Amino acid sequence: MRAVFVSIALLTSIAVMTSHAQQTTPVTPRDCVQVRYLLDDDSMRSPVQVNPQGTAVAYLVKSPNLAHNTNEIDLYSVALDSRQTARPVLLTHGEGISQLQWLDEGKQLTFLMKRAGRVVVASENFASRHIETLVRLDGDITEYSISHDGNVIVAAVDKPKQGQGQIVHTAEEIAHGYQVPFQTNYLFGHPEKLIYLFRRQSGGQYGPPRRLAVTSPFTGKPVPELFNVLNLRLSLSPDGRRLAITYLEHGSNVPAAWRTSAHVQDILERINEVQITVVVDLATGKTTIPLKTPWPYSVPLWSSDSRRFIEIAEPPANSPWDPKGQQPWQAIIQMFSVDVASGQVQQIEDHVYRPTSQPLRWAPNGDLILADKQHFILHLRDSGKGWGVRSRFEVPLPDGCSQTSIASDGITVVTDCQSATKPPELLVYAKDQRQSRTIVRLDPQLDGLSLAPSREVRWKTPTGYEATGLLILPLDYHQGDHYPLVVQTYPVYDGGFVCDAGESHDPASAPQPLANAGIMYLLRSRTGIESQGPDSRYYPQGYPGGIGESVFQMDLADGAVKMLSEEGLVDPSKVGIIGFSRSGWYVGFTLSHSSIRYAAATISDGSHLTLGDYWLQHNERTIGVSDALYGGPPYGASLKAWFQYSISFNLDKVHTPLMIEVMGYGVPYANINTPPLILATYFEELTGLNRLQRPVELYYYPNEQHQPDHPQARLANLQRNLDWFRFWLQGYERPDPGDREQYLRWRALREMQRNENLKQYPK
Repeated sequence: MRAVFVSIALLTSIAVMTSHAQQTTPVTPRDCVQVRYLLDDDSMRSPVQVNPQGTAVAYLVKSPNLAHNTNEIDLYSVALDSRQTARPVLLTHGEGISQLQWLDEGKQLTFLMKRAGRVVVASENFASRHIETLVRLDGDITEYSISHDGNVIVAAVDKPKQGQGQIVHTAEEIAHGYQVPFQTNYLFGHPEKLIYLFRRQSGGQYGPPRRLAVTSPFTGKPVPELFNVLNLRLSLSPDGRRLAITYLEHGSNVPAAWRTSAHVQDILERINEVQITVVVDLATGKTTIPLKTPWPYSVPLWSSDSRRFIEIAEPPANSPWDPKGQQPWQAIIQMFSVDVASGQVQQIEDHVYRPTSQPLRWAPNGDLILADKQHFILHLRDSGKGWGVRSRFEVPLPDGCSQTSIASDGITVVTDCQSATKPPELLVYAKDQRQSRTIVRLDPQLDGLSLAPSREVRWKTPTGYEATGLLILPLDYHQGDHYPLVVQTYPVYDGGFVCDAGESHDPASAPQPLANAGIMYLLRSRTGIESQGPDSRYYPQGYPGGIGESVFQMDLADGAVKMLSEEGLVDPSKVGIIGFSRSGWYVGFTLSHSSIRYAAATISDGSHLTLGDYWLQHNERTIGVSDALYGGPPYGASLKAWFQYSISFNLDKVHTPLMIEVMGYGVPYANINTPPLILATYFEELTGLNRLQRPVELYYYPNEQHQPDHPQARLANLQRNLDWFRFWLQGYERPDPGDREQYLRWRALREMQRNENLKQYPK
């Protein structure tokens, strides 16, 4: 039996919310786009960094500029040497600033920034306030690491794109025809990086760059161009002698000894690649793999003596921590200490609360400084027999405060503080003080706006999973009224401020504008995942391949709708649903298999795992993922599963108006006969639903990545989704929309749907 309930706080507080509605300045998509957040980039480095002496903090703020369609970065510093709140000092401002690192003396800060049209490694001297370029390369530097004395720098650039994705043929091949291969090495889909080494010379300047090659620990062959998921997580040891690099190895290279691990086998079956961290001795060029994990998660943190590093990772293959004989989901992410010279590996934590939460510092006295989920700062020490807590202190934060970034030298702590309806602030706290104090409020411009209230809700799936979500309520909420609802299936809420999707900018998510328009919005929280372990423990059984995952996700969305309907909060006939990334597959599955008739849906840059996707991508990874999910290929015995569960064969069951948005990753749609591959894969749904006379729209954002980053694209994405849901759930049309044909098309789609409904359900 499906158990559902709403937290008592929701019901007891609703009555007092009507006073909140007296404010009259609504939140718009434009307001959300212009929210300033601490920089969240792909480097996995914190945008907040305290210097080694604990006397100053530097931090990066991302400031969207709609007029210029750019994201400008502000680099600030604040002195921490007194109990009085110092004023932030703007050190520099511009594009491409990221990846802060203090040098040992605490008076010089290094970072990436764009200078003279190219991203370089730069530094700023606090005394002189002078910025200088340390090193530059022919392309934009995407990542770097520097020794603590600044004498050694390693920097990565993307391999020149000329020729990437293109096939050059000779005149003879063009005349006679040429063979089209099946793509078996799918690593080409990841960025290719080149690494260069710089050494400072006696005059203080850096010598010419030297190309750095890595030797595969699996094959013994050079790996000149490295593939990576987001970044290489370059990490130089403090003395500049060793470099840790994280990159992808194709599954065919994984040695037999690793393959005896059931956990490694599961990874290879799902994606046929592993991600490994190697250490290169910069003097000898020797490459080793001290931690034999198939999937690390963090940037390696070196000890002060450069002998060991800390890494958050899945258990090493065939180690004492490898989940032998257990299900892959039981391979809990852990924290390890690795002695590079001896190869000794120690487990520090057996369950890391959040994989991206990096250790804060490895102090010269040997203390490892960590932050835990209860807002405690821990000092851990290796006793020789294992790691234990040496001391701890709590950081007093205001009630309801959530953190996304934190930095500390072990005594002074600087952290952000935000909540669903509280824009981010930076706080500072020193050990033994009574309370923390605010350094800066990032978004005072929101003070006059009507931020909709929110409450936590909970419900259960049929398999017993206790889901948690954040329900954002309309400003004009009146108890007893039934409101439209939009359900976001991608679990993004982690306690931070949500005007759109927060600092991650996941597309289509517009909770505050929708709530201001009178529509409830439900975001699933990550807290349920973290408290109960991976979702896969609760997948329903009896389905082929990985279909249980999509059934579980459908149950989550459907269960939330039924719970809120039974509590008298929402109108079940006016419910929308949003999918992004992998949850695009969930939404497609839900629309074609759920007993609930959703009134509107959008899928933004979502996985769809269709038959067309299988053919058009024609590479091992797409095929491997699809085969694993459907229990085999769309041929032979497993074809039945495709017929039953793939949206390709179930489009006739989709009656929900669907808007699909695709990000182009820099590839324009310039010729109708040669559409970008990533766009062409969605033509299956566009053509099929049009042929079936079902409402569908397809939009393309050629210059955006997975999460739209340019402010004007973000604004268009949020406004378009707001318009779509208001049209289908409320019958509302925005005066003077930017696209003058928008509502003409949508009215025609609505009329088409009415005619189709008359055919399906004649009076």
